[in-house]
Amino acid sequence: MNDIMKSVCSLLVSFCIGFVLGQGILMHYESKTFKPWGWKEAPVVMNCYGEELNILYIQDALNFWNLKGHTVAFVEQNPPAHLCKKDFIAGFIILKKTRRGELNSGTLAVTFRKRDGIYLSAATIKIKSGCYRLSNLLEHEFGHAFGYTHAKYEGHIMHPDYNKIGTKFWIPD
Repeated sequence: MNDIMKSVCSLLVSFCIGFVLGQGILMHYESKTFKPWGWKEAPVVMNCYGEELNILYIQDALNFWNLKGHTVAFVEQNPPAHLCKKDFIAGFIILKKTRRGELNSGTLAVTFRKRDGIYLSAATIKIKSGCYRLSNLLEHEFGHAFGYTHAKYEGHIMHPDYNKIGTKFWIPD
């Protein structure tokens, strides 16, 4: 019985170490790679932010990325309410308004991504009320939803500081 317990404990410890090591490797890869993940198929964009986020704002932001080879299947401007309650839906990029206190005071928007193996499977963009109108903010967040990380080059669309974001885009060395 003692041998079985030792084997189970060894297996459990090995699994935990492997899991932590694997997560560390993924985090390192993501921090060192500008575009670590991509979509297997074009995602659907679902506007759960509300009617005030006009489809023209969404299309303008998507056109920026379309010119760089990123496409979406379509934009659903009036999704069913029950779908908007979900945090992630496979194959979708969901646009949502943040709730009060959900973001740090200086943060205008944030994008959460889910992966399925080496591909992105879902993304949710949460935007502070009214901030979708700020120049390049939607383009920046869609960049995250398409798999890009931050680029610390002033004028780059993926710069982490909104005041230094621009319309330039290139793959950093």
